[in-house]
Amino acid sequence: MRFYTKRTFFLLISVIGLSMLTSCKSKTPWNPYLSAKEKPSDKQRKEEQKQIVSGTKAWKELKKSNKKEIDANNAAFYAKKQQYKRTTKIKRRKRSKKVKWHF
Repeated sequence: MRFYTKRTFFLLISVIGLSMLTSCKSKTPWNPYLSAKEKPSDKQRKEEQKQIVSGTKAWKELKKSNKKEIDANNAAFYAKKQQYKRTTKIKRRKRSKKVKWHF
């Protein structure tokens, strides 16, 4: 087995040289925000929009159910005859306007 010292050193130096050339190459800064397919702000906006839509839908359903309940209560109240009519009236005493003077 012969050792080829000149060839080994030349090969070693060329490999080191090539690796150093690629490492010294100017690299552009990598920004994950710019390279992302969907920006985080857009993603958050879509999620918030979904929440707003579902909240609006729930609010409309709640509004309908509340309106039905109120209408049912009003109908039940007005269907009854007026009870205890005389006890709810407040009669106030009228003061006489004539003032009596005694000396």
